[in-house]
Amino acid sequence: MVTRDGRKIDLSVSANVIGAGKDADDDGYVEIPHVTSDGTLRIIDKTGEAMTLATDADAAKTKVAIGDHDEDGDDSVYYTTDGVLQITSIAENTTETPSGTDTSITAVAGVGDITGDGTPEVVYTDGSNIGYYNESGSENSFYTNSVGSDNGVGIGTPRDFDGDGTARIPIVTGSGNVALVNGSGSPETLMQSGNAAKSPVTAVNWTNGPDLEVIFLNSNQSNAPYYVTLDGTSNPIDPVTRTADAEAGVAWVPDAPLVLSNFTLANESGTIQASFNSSSDLNALEVTIDGPDSESLTLDAFNETTTNGRYTYTGNYTPTTDGTYKVTLDEATAVDGDTASPDTTDSTAVETELNVSGLNATANEFDLNLSFNATDQLSDVAVEIGGAEQASLTLDEFSTASSSPPYEYTGTYNASTTGEYNVTLTQATADDQVHDENRTDTATVEAQLDVWNFTLANETDGVRVSFNASEQLRETTVEIDGPTNTTLDYGDFAETDTGDGYVYTTTYDTTTAGTYNGTLERAVATDDDVVTPNRTANTTIGEPFEVTNLTAITRHGDLDLSFEATQSLIGVTVKIGGTETGSVPLDAFTTNDSSPTYTYTGTYEVNTTGEYDVTLTDATATDGRTHDDTLTTTATLEPLLVNATLTDATDQNAAVNESDRVTVTATVSTAADSVTADAAAFGASSITLTAIGDTTYRETIDVAVRNATEPRAIPVTVTSVSDRESGETTNTVLVDTEPPTVDAGANRTVDNGTQVTFSPTRVVEPTTRTVEHTWTVAGEVLRGENVTTTINKPGTYTARLAVMDAAGNIGRDSVTVTVEASETTQAPSSGSGGGGPSGGGGGFVSPATTDTPTETTAPPQTTTHPPATTTASEGNSVETSTRTTPEPSTTSPTLTTAARSEPPSHNVEMPFGDIFGVPRSATIVGITVAILIVLRRSNSR
Repeated sequence: MVTRDGRKIDLSVSANVIGAGKDADDDGYVEIPHVTSDGTLRIIDKTGEAMTLATDADAAKTKVAIGDHDEDGDDSVYYTTDGVLQITSIAENTTETPSGTDTSITAVAGVGDITGDGTPEVVYTDGSNIGYYNESGSENSFYTNSVGSDNGVGIGTPRDFDGDGTARIPIVTGSGNVALVNGSGSPETLMQSGNAAKSPVTAVNWTNGPDLEVIFLNSNQSNAPYYVTLDGTSNPIDPVTRTADAEAGVAWVPDAPLVLSNFTLANESGTIQASFNSSSDLNALEVTIDGPDSESLTLDAFNETTTNGRYTYTGNYTPTTDGTYKVTLDEATAVDGDTASPDTTDSTAVETELNVSGLNATANEFDLNLSFNATDQLSDVAVEIGGAEQASLTLDEFSTASSSPPYEYTGTYNASTTGEYNVTLTQATADDQVHDENRTDTATVEAQLDVWNFTLANETDGVRVSFNASEQLRETTVEIDGPTNTTLDYGDFAETDTGDGYVYTTTYDTTTAGTYNGTLERAVATDDDVVTPNRTANTTIGEPFEVTNLTAITRHGDLDLSFEATQSLIGVTVKIGGTETGSVPLDAFTTNDSSPTYTYTGTYEVNTTGEYDVTLTDATATDGRTHDDTLTTTATLEPLLVNATLTDATDQNAAVNESDRVTVTATVSTAADSVTADAAAFGASSITLTAIGDTTYRETIDVAVRNATEPRAIPVTVTSVSDRESGETTNTVLVDTEPPTVDAGANRTVDNGTQVTFSPTRVVEPTTRTVEHTWTVAGEVLRGENVTTTINKPGTYTARLAVMDAAGNIGRDSVTVTVEASETTQAPSSGSGGGGPSGGGGGFVSPATTDTPTETTAPPQTTTHPPATTTASEGNSVETSTRTTPEPSTTSPTLTTAARSEPPSHNVEMPFGDIFGVPRSATIVGITVAILIVLRRSNSR
């Protein structure tokens, strides 16, 4: 058999014919009807319980069934003998041959209501037709299309496929198709591939869906079991890995309900044992125990045994309190999902008889350790000690850590005499029960081996090892660890009997200097007493006490000190001298070393820069030896601030005014917590310098001072991580906000076309120096202290001079030039007049006004200006180049202008009219015309 969950059940039966199964004897196990090859008709369940019903059944190309056709409550088996229908009652084991049936029946399909009249019929086939035998004893043939029967007979037990209460018969047609036939003989074909073997089939809900499936043997797959659904889908039966016997085919075995039976209780020595039988293997169980103690048991508390397919479960529970206990078998779940809730109950009384057992006495040196067990918690006990000493013990000398039976009691009797001790437990009491059977044991307290006075000493020829023992020894183990190692045993020692014990001595021959550690690990007396005392001692051989490598390093304002010693120290003196004086005691030093050489490190806090002298004058080792050689070293604490500088950040000429910037730079000797500067001298508050490296800090600020003419510096302060400060003032940078005093000279009158030279009468710069002179004449910008130009149009002009000093300050003055017409000059016939280009280009531009001269006719001429070069500022040159200007129209004067240069590095504010040499009273239209003229002339060049 194969279950839907894939489990396989081997009944160990060889059958030619099988039929659908049914629990015919109500024992929870399904009986399966079958016929063996010799015609024996039997039924068998999965436990192996079998019953023979007949010995003359047809055994080839047939089928048998089980059911209750007459609905009397007892099942019968339906089969054929030589084609005649036979009905055998299982309960009475009697057989009858119904009258009026077909005498050529080949197979009995089963019992089912195929007519829909509410009563079952016995369905059979003669190999061609399908007929039935009804409750009135009449026979009816209703399907004449033949049933396939090559191997066996292709028919199965009638089942209700659509839930309407009327059964249909699954068959294999003569064409090898699977169909369902109703009581009127109408077939419904489910599969038309012709792959179904003409063998018995069956209807089973194999997929656990809403409908039944028909299981058949697939002739194209070596008669492997397949199923087909009502919609014609066909698939193999996966759990079956072997092919089936085509003559026997397949049959349906209904799922029997889970049955739990034979629930019983047993009570032995206070332990409750529950057991019951199950018709199936279980995977869950609930059993409840109620009484003085309550407990819920699951399947884990039970053991399972299996015999002939029957399952027996047994579980034990030991209450901690006497009384009546009720045990209930609440619920069980089988591995196939079936459940049963029998709610079966049984009761038993538990009364534990007090019993004391297991008295044990052992001696551990002079401690007599006692223990025994009791089935209940005791209220009193009496234990007698005899032999070498006499004593009586009560329950006060015993205790138990047990929380449930058996209770183990333990106690100790402290003996003081060697010898044999007899221990007798005479009586114990619990819950009014008395146990008075004597329990006895013995133990012997012997003189215990003891060792002491284990020492190591420094001898001239090595390490002397000695110890005392209370008994004569036959074994000993001593481990020596140090610069060299060894293990000493009993044979290495000399033994001396002192009358009150023994002394054992030896010398470990070694000349290697250093500290030796010894451990007396084990000793065994001649009477086999054993001790493992693990006593230790040490000594030092030839190890000089030295202190070396005194060092001092300055770091973050502290002196980091260190030195080395060959021994652990209990005292040291370190003196500090030089810039500051002090001392460093031993507790200021630490060492992480556990063996030589020991490195000691410590810190001494200093506050002043300079050189420090460090002197170690003496040191004392833990063994009392002293070191009095003087060790010295020095260390220098550098200033935190190495230097501080101030620079002109605008043009680096060391002179600034209120439009410039300065940069403060500090170099430090070690990492600083902060670097600040007081920049009030330059119009700023305290500033924090920004680190641009490990030792460099820098910040740039704007100059915001007026009315100052003097060199100024900035104080810088450095604070270390240990709060030490160092300060220094930077170099000075000249602050000059006063412009030069300028006198451009006297007014003058010149002829038209005459060269005019301009030179200042007086320039005074008391603080720095002048760096640039700029003249603006008739819209022309000329660079230099002394400049020359030619004005070709009569009129009155203003020549403006601007002088800039090294700090960027500008002094201004002007001179008036009147240009008169010469006799040969003709006035232009047309044109608006106006100056030449506005200039601009390099350096700075001085304010200028272009006067409107009186028109005078002048002959065409060419004016040549000599070159002039003026230093506008450090690193910038302004050059006035020579340029030849062709003659313009006869009505317009021509001006020769200086070459354009790069603008100065200082920004100078001036009125719009001054830039273009136009009088401030000029109209906007006039200014616009002047701009257009400049642009057109520039483009024409």
